[in-house]
Amino acid sequence: MRRHQQGIATLLITAVLLSITLVITLGSYKNLFYQIKRAQNEVSARQSYWLAEGGIECLYAYIAQDPSRVASLSYAANNELRSICKQPLELDELYSQALVNSAYRIYSRAGYSQVNKQFYLHSPGTGAIQTNANLRLVGSFDIQPEAVGEADNDGFYDCIAVRYKYQVEFHPSSGSGLQTQDADAGTKPCKPNSKTSIAGSREGEFSTKDSPEFKPDFVQDEHIKPFESYFGLAYTPANYQKIKSEHYLIELNAEKSINCSHVIQQAFESHKKVWLQGDCFINAGFSAPNGRSLVVENGLFATNGASVYGGAFFHTINPSINRFSDPTQLALAWQQAPFYEAIKDLLTSNTVYVDRGAFRPDGGIVFDADGAETVIGGAFALHYRSSNNPYERLEILSLQQGSWNGY
Repeated sequence: MRRHQQGIATLLITAVLLSITLVITLGSYKNLFYQIKRAQNEVSARQSYWLAEGGIECLYAYIAQDPSRVASLSYAANNELRSICKQPLELDELYSQALVNSAYRIYSRAGYSQVNKQFYLHSPGTGAIQTNANLRLVGSFDIQPEAVGEADNDGFYDCIAVRYKYQVEFHPSSGSGLQTQDADAGTKPCKPNSKTSIAGSREGEFSTKDSPEFKPDFVQDEHIKPFESYFGLAYTPANYQKIKSEHYLIELNAEKSINCSHVIQQAFESHKKVWLQGDCFINAGFSAPNGRSLVVENGLFATNGASVYGGAFFHTINPSINRFSDPTQLALAWQQAPFYEAIKDLLTSNTVYVDRGAFRPDGGIVFDADGAETVIGGAFALHYRSSNNPYERLEILSLQQGSWNGY
């Protein structure tokens, strides 16, 4: 009887232990199932996040191809990217929103995952005067610069008078000075601490290399791209020929070179864009309507008469050509100018441009004469207006560093 009772007790204990083991095992499986489900949810959430992130990159690439597209993507219900980005990535929302100072924010949402990233549009080449040649200023200068971007909270703009690669020198004479004014006839005030002002009573020479008198409106840009800045296209041989074909081409011989103002005047009577090949010496003023483009290729350029030219000017030379690289040949070429005696004191061994007569292209001046020297002398007043250049500025899309925000 006692043995029978011991057997029952053993069975009961075994049953209890098995039950406890089963409960523990089921609890462990329940926790395992929870962990599996949680992992699945996390993977699903990350997948949604990656899809939303892919939407950011897709929209950015779409705008980068043509920055003007940004205007049509500024509302959440737009359908422009449905087949390109939204459907392939299974996105619920994809759009951009304008901020301030040419900045935008891209919003992308897939399920509960939303990602946004900030970018901005900017023109890499800005400035009333742009040059990869050394620029020497002699005399009196009054420059209305280019206002860049949007105004700050106080209504002031960043302004650029000169963008240069190497250096700018200023040589005052007879009480004349160098002044940067507000932009667009005073309608766009420049930040007070960004405007250069050198009084004419100051003695000596001033250089952007070591003179604190030059303020942030004189910008050094070692990567300046004159062709791109002026024409709004990246430089390639094909683009160069394309732009050249859009101009009325004139090859200047000796006679035309010394009567260049007459040649230009006649050309602008029937053409909006004029391209000159060879030396151009302007000994008398000329006028032309606004919105014109004047290009001088591989030729010396000099003026000795006031010309109010309401267009843009582009001077380009190949410095490796012998007549530019050989000081002797260059000096002989300058002696062909009909007003050589009036400008010879301004010339150095690598000068390729001399303005002694207040040549004033209000659409901007761009020099593509890398390492050579350009000289502007006399009384110079440049009232820059971007609208006077018939070419639109190239806009570049750039991401704002540290702008990722995903949640």
